[in-house]
Amino acid sequence: MEEEGKNEGLESIIYICARCGRELKPHDFELLHSIKCIYCGSKIIYKVRKPSVKKIKAI
Repeated sequence: MEEEGKNEGLESIIYICARCGRELKPHDFELLHSIKCIYCGSKIIYKVRKPSVKKIKAI
């Protein structure tokens, strides 16, 4: 059951190809056994981060 929880977290991760701009999921990389875009072959992939607000207390 613990492995199922880990897989759910991976499915929410989204990557974007630097060349073609298409969204990729972690299971797309398992198909090729390498980190590259399955559409254009580019090896430059960005991980999309959730927008977060950092609050800093003023001095």
